[in-house]
This record gives sequence, structure tokens and C-alpha cells, in this order.
Amino acid sequence: MATEEDNLPDWLRQLRDQQMGTAGAQPAEPAEWPGPPEPAQPPEEVAPPAQAEGSGDAFEELRQRASVEPPVEERPRVSIPIVSQLQPVQRFILALMLFLNVSVLGCLFLMVAGKISLVRGLCRAATRGDRNKVAPI
Repeated sequence: MATEEDNLPDWLRQLRDQQMGTAGAQPAEPAEWPGPPEPAQPPEEVAPPAQAEGSGDAFEELRQRASVEPPVEERPRVSIPIVSQLQPVQRFILALMLFLNVSVLGCLFLMVAGKISLVRGLCRAATRGDRNKVAPI
């Protein structure tokens, strides 16, 4: 009866032997688990490093650097004087009217370009004598 050892190719047997550190020997039994490691001793308290006189706190140095650096100049806000004088409700109405204006002009442009037609379906239904039903487009 063939064992598992006999079924292995030569290259695999050699590789296994290299990994195990033995040439043709049987693999050694795994060592027993040594158990949990011993608890580590608490670290000794380390005193903070002594600061040289006059060095000050690191945060204090950062505050000094921040106060010395010039502030970032903000760009002036550009606004239309008429809109900035309006109340919030008036601004909303103005925005709504602008939206409706763009929507209507867009629909008119699509009708002129021939991409949509509102009349074509109504005309087909009228020519057939079926005025209550609108023909599909």
C-alpha cells in the first residue's frame, strides 16, 4: 500500500526536507505549548525631561508663532447690491421666478428644435374623430 510519502514528487520532498532541516527524516513532534507569558512588570515612572531655562512651554511657542504670522487676507465678497438689500422672502420669490423662466424657455427651445411636440398628439386625435382620447406620441 502506497503511503503519502511515496505519492509526493521529488521536488516537493526536497523542499519539505529543507524546511524541516532534515534530509529524509520524519517530521518532529510539535513542542508543547509553554503556557501564557508571565505578566510584564509595570514600567518605572519616568520623570519629564528637564527644560532649559527660558525655553518655555511648547504651546506658548506655538502661540507666539501664530501671533507673529500675518493673517490671511480674505477676498472681498462680491454681491449684487440689489439682491443683498432684499428680504429673505423676496430673494426666494426672485429665485423661484428665475427657475420658472429657465424652465419655460427650455421647453420652448425643445419645441422649436422639434424634440418635443404638444400639438402632434392632439392633431392626430382630432383627425380621427376621437376628441376625448389623445393619441400616444
